[in-house]
Amino acid sequence: MSPLLICRTPPGQDDSLAELLDMALTLAAFGQSVTLLFLGEAVQHLNDHGPATGRRDTTELLNALSDYGITCAAPRSGLETEWAPSVPVTAVNDDALPALLAQASHAWGW
Repeated sequence: MSPLLICRTPPGQDDSLAELLDMALTLAAFGQSVTLLFLGEAVQHLNDHGPATGRRDTTELLNALSDYGITCAAPRSGLETEWAPSVPVTAVNDDALPALLAQASHAWGW
């Protein structure tokens, strides 16, 4: 079982993605195998679009997460758009999402 961090906030709304990444990196530093799950409009974070005005640029950090053993995941239906994610991401079948949540030792969402 590993921690699951859930991002639901669309890009540009606030700094919740930066806070989520800080938490993921902290957990990884303590040997936790972390999964970040992007839901709804938050899937847009996986596309390289640059920071919103006044927000921290998280693009490089998102691309480096796998170096720290952190997995990015998103529902397959959310990834089926005209753009391809610029971040390595695991597509999860929509019907497998409840199992992913049930397998987590802890789940936090933003």
